Amino acid sequence: MERDWQTKTVILAGGTSTAKFPLANCYPKFTFPLADGEPVLSHLLYHLKKSGIRDVAVVTSDSHNHHVDDRSVDSNGLDISWIVDDGLRGSAGALRPLEDFVGRAPFLVLDASVLLDGVDLSSIMAAHETHKPSVTVVVEDVRDDQAADSVELNGMGTILNDQQIHDLHKNSGAMLSSGLYVFDPCVLREMDDDGYCDLKEQLLPALHRSGRLMRSHRVAKPVGRIASFGDYMQITRHGLLNGLADQPSIRRTKDQIHDRVWIGRNVEISPQACLRGPLVIGNDCRIDAGARIIGPSIICDGTHVGQHALVQESMVWRRCRIDRRARVEKSVLGNECSVPKGTSIQHSVVVKNAKAAARLAAVRPGSNRHERLWVDQRGRLQPPHYPVIARTLHDTCKRVVDFVVSLVGLLLCAPLFALIAAVIKLESTGPVVYVQQRCGKGGEPFNFYKFRTMVHNAEQMQNRLKSSSDVSGPMFKMNDDPRVTRIGRFLRATSMDELPQLFNVLKGDMSLVGPRPLVMEEMKCCPRWRDIRLKVRPGITGAWQVYGRDSKAFEDWIKHDTSYVQHSTFLLDLRILARTVIALFQ
Repeated sequence: MERDWQTKTVILAGGTSTAKFPLANCYPKFTFPLADGEPVLSHLLYHLKKSGIRDVAVVTSDSHNHHVDDRSVDSNGLDISWIVDDGLRGSAGALRPLEDFVGRAPFLVLDASVLLDGVDLSSIMAAHETHKPSVTVVVEDVRDDQAADSVELNGMGTILNDQQIHDLHKNSGAMLSSGLYVFDPCVLREMDDDGYCDLKEQLLPALHRSGRLMRSHRVAKPVGRIASFGDYMQITRHGLLNGLADQPSIRRTKDQIHDRVWIGRNVEISPQACLRGPLVIGNDCRIDAGARIIGPSIICDGTHVGQHALVQESMVWRRCRIDRRARVEKSVLGNECSVPKGTSIQHSVVVKNAKAAARLAAVRPGSNRHERLWVDQRGRLQPPHYPVIARTLHDTCKRVVDFVVSLVGLLLCAPLFALIAAVIKLESTGPVVYVQQRCGKGGEPFNFYKFRTMVHNAEQMQNRLKSSSDVSGPMFKMNDDPRVTRIGRFLRATSMDELPQLFNVLKGDMSLVGPRPLVMEEMKCCPRWRDIRLKVRPGITGAWQVYGRDSKAFEDWIKHDTSYVQHSTFLLDLRILARTVIALFQ
């Protein structure tokens, strides 16, 4: 049923890449084809239209901008505005420029990975209209196999907290956020114009502190969501095996030629080809003699399957080519990929973009059997073990250098350690070395060492000084911090307070180069950034320290950390170390 009061929807389809879903580093999730061969975005638009929505803004990132003109996306007659965001302002920050678009009525916000099949948007909107909160969060019961995502409620259904916690921390919340929200436009006017702002970790807590009403709307049926490679394969396979004929997009765009075999327009199929459903073949495809396509499988638009080739239980995306006698089994071929003659691909992902593949390998070193990586580079496939071997060699060399340099550094600096310790003790009471638990690789905690540069009760004083932070986002930093001692200022200016971290490097908790180690509390505001940076050992120095240390913007920190992890090489480490030495002498 259409409702005039709710006419605007925002689909958040941008943001930084996520280590938990490596395939999304190569292709935006809103372009992933589902069981009918149509992309996720087409399904979202179809269900939004059914619910009475007419105006939609799709917010994409710079890296995904080349997908926004993809003609395979069916607008379903909706008025779509494409908004390009840099992806560094956070999920709530991306909403700031949309005040004119949403107008004065409540508007819907959803993640591009959410599937609306079976979701009653009318009841969600009606509940928001009845209670008139600033935000309505759609929640569902937590299942054991779901990611840790805690929504804390009071007895009246009011939201107290909503955050995505790391895998190492047990989910204590009784509810899971479904990625669907209804906002009152007043929320946009309360956000700062600049700086990073995450929807869950910053905006909702800020609204709670200001006394704004935030309510939950519980759905009995879990909302489908593509949060992992396994989710995508399971959802697509389920759609192929169950009820494919009932999907409106199939009835509208495809013809059934055999039992559970559907084809699009302008498809050439040799009489000698073998097709066994459930199977969907898109427009402008060609299937040669002797080819076998066994379901559940999808062959998307513009794909050519050569003579005597085999495609079995696989998702073949747009404009792919599978040459003679090639085999593709239980795999995903990304757009425009080619499988050479006689090549066998099993339990793998094939991507076209070599740079994107390198980022995929960087954020997830090592592959399980369902995400082994092949790279199509000018018709030649790079085998899946190559990135793993290259990454292992890089990590081994880096660890050897870390161990040797830290050991030599500790021996040479021993007299300096004694001098610094004596001066710290003379100036103020308290321990010489400051010890704090920080997050290492994979989120594992370790004891982080540095010379104490502040008064003994500095941590207790921080809460009173939070409003004076000189950087945006969740981190706390003051240029003229009153807690810093005189010798502490000197040690910080010369970076000699970092010298005890050579012990961390020697032990293997840290590396010479890497993202700065932080406590988990400081990383909760950006789960994607957190999960990417935790894929490598933290470092004494890093890209942000040498390239963006003077910046006060949290989004710059995100950019440098993410770029380092995705493009980490031994040469890059040497460059960062060289720039660090130059900066110290300057």
